[in-house]
Amino acid sequence: MTSSPSPAYIAANESAGQLFWVVKSIRKFDTLELESVLSSVVRLRRPDRADYREQCFLATYYRTAGMIESFLRLDGPEHFQAAAMLARSLFELAVDIKLADKVQQGFLKMVFFVDVEKFHRARQMVEFARTNPDRRIDVSSQTEFVKKNAARIHTNRQALWPPQKTGGKLPPLRHWSELHLSRRVELLGEPFDAMYRFQYPRLSWYVHDGLTGVVNLPAETFPNVCGYAASLVITCYTLILETVIREFKIDCAVEKIHKALKLATLLPFSKDPEQEDALIRELLGTS
Repeated sequence: MTSSPSPAYIAANESAGQLFWVVKSIRKFDTLELESVLSSVVRLRRPDRADYREQCFLATYYRTAGMIESFLRLDGPEHFQAAAMLARSLFELAVDIKLADKVQQGFLKMVFFVDVEKFHRARQMVEFARTNPDRRIDVSSQTEFVKKNAARIHTNRQALWPPQKTGGKLPPLRHWSELHLSRRVELLGEPFDAMYRFQYPRLSWYVHDGLTGVVNLPAETFPNVCGYAASLVITCYTLILETVIREFKIDCAVEKIHKALKLATLLPFSKDPEQEDALIRELLGTS
């Protein structure tokens, strides 16, 4: 015989569910107001012109959309670990797109770091296969990638992330900005500093190894974690969308789009149709 859930568990689950609906509401706004506009930007891009800034914003937008679609599949407290992982990843993505303007050649570095990282991992695989011939690992595609791209990637690597001393070795490159996440957040300031110090670490137990976040805890912990994750997702998703709206000047073409985004975050908290109408009138001037 199973016991009924405690009042604390029910309250935590209801709170997480409401935040989940906020994410769903923002996603609906996104698909209705932004998706088609940005699709047209992609269609109109000239293949002979490399616009690294535009590439970064579009790639960030579409990666964000993919993360949100995944997050919306996590509709129960049993998904607390995956929800925490996605929330933290979305935070790091939001940091990246806001940071690029603050780092010299930031957008160019974001794009070329992709090749640097691919090259590094491919070379690791090739080396492992070479030193472990008995494993019979097929690294033909990685070997070809390294052979074809080594010179080009090395040249870009030296130009964008040069050694600190002339003739010195290239430093390890773990992020395109060459900065630890704490330093990136410090450069950005509000609201990222508070999110990094409070919301981001609160989810770390469910991302890294160990049993700290799952052993000897009350049942309401798990819906609470989903709520923490949803709260961080809401903030970061909104920040990314607002950044994209301004970058592509969508707010110049669509009046009150920022207010419409705010409305999407508030509507799930309405208790009845009258409250919904009041919110719509307040923010958009219509009902």
